Amino acid sequence: MLTQTEHKGITTGISSEGIRMVRIHYSADPDKDPDTPQGATWLTTEFQGYQGKTDPRWLKEMEIDFDAHGGQLLFPYLLQYQDQIFIQPYEVQGLRLIAGLDYGTRNPSAFELLAQDGDDNIQIIWEYYEPPKKHDESDKAFRARKGYKALAKGIKNCPYYNDYLKIVADPSLWNRTQEARDSKGLMSIADLMTEQGVVLTPGQPGRDFACYEQLNSKLWQDPAHPLLTVFQCCSWLWWELQRLRFADFSGATQINQNLKEKIVDKDNHGWDACKYALMDIFNVEALFPGL
Repeated sequence: MLTQTEHKGITTGISSEGIRMVRIHYSADPDKDPDTPQGATWLTTEFQGYQGKTDPRWLKEMEIDFDAHGGQLLFPYLLQYQDQIFIQPYEVQGLRLIAGLDYGTRNPSAFELLAQDGDDNIQIIWEYYEPPKKHDESDKAFRARKGYKALAKGIKNCPYYNDYLKIVADPSLWNRTQEARDSKGLMSIADLMTEQGVVLTPGQPGRDFACYEQLNSKLWQDPAHPLLTVFQCCSWLWWELQRLRFADFSGATQINQNLKEKIVDKDNHGWDACKYALMDIFNVEALFPGL
């Protein structure tokens, strides 16, 4: 991943091949920086022919987002309100902690830790995210950094972890699909994680759209004053949130079809982990208002 330098609009990083990369965004030019009067004028002119900043063509050509594809963004305002939502980490004390977990065998596993205060503010304060398999990485090396043991170790390395932390996970992790090495027979991923000292709680299946509605209509109803913020140490989750899209029909088909209420199932591991924790919070609040 690229990291921001001290110069606005310029990011740098190392590719999987070990090559240093420098990426220059148009905001690096003061005359094109939207925060300057000249840049705001330039941006208004450049928007002609595009359907605003969330147009996939604009994202690919101008925002250097090569992963942009068709479909409406779930949260199109994140870039505009990044300074308010994606914030500097600080030490969290005395808040209710709850975590979500999305387990991946071939895909990355993601663990997201949330903190909630008495005023219904939620901060996503820490994450463990397994980077995807590199193109030049051997299967052996990839497996060595994956699996339930590596995941349990990564979770325990969280500075806020304790044995009583509630970790809400995909309910499919309780399916007995893992061959045990002794006479225990088939075990589930949840069983294996328990053996490593990490106890999981089954979450609600699905609920992507319900979680989106809660975020969009409640926590980010006013993104300039968000009730949910993301610490900058959770960079993988932030990367995903900016790319989540609705699974729309093609333009020709959509003329005769209602819009889909479905989210594209891609690059959503941190989102899924967050969703399990958030839906647990929302469900408790619905059952016990004011708790």
